[in-house]
Amino acid sequence: MEHLRSYAQQLQKMNGKTDSNGMPSQGAQELAQKVNENEKTGILQKVADFLSSPLTKQFGTEEQPKFDGQDGVMYNGKMVHPDFYRLLMDRPELKQKFDLTGSIYD
Repeated sequence: MEHLRSYAQQLQKMNGKTDSNGMPSQGAQELAQKVNENEKTGILQKVADFLSSPLTKQFGTEEQPKFDGQDGVMYNGKMVHPDFYRLLMDRPELKQKFDLTGSIYD
């Protein structure tokens, strides 16, 4: 934001702040509006990042979900809990049943 403000100040020095009637110049008005909108957008983005960060850490994203804070593991095209994946790898009969039916309970 400081970079934006210094850039705005440089533009004001070049263009001036008032027109020949002593009113704010069109360029100064447009610049003030752009600076204001950029500051609002920056604040909103910081709030969105702040609010979504804990959720992403706990639940992950759609592409990389988390289970109990742990990264999911891709198995047969599905994201599964890492403990469930280890269970399947350790128990060939459950792995075979899950591969055939999509469930270990059937």
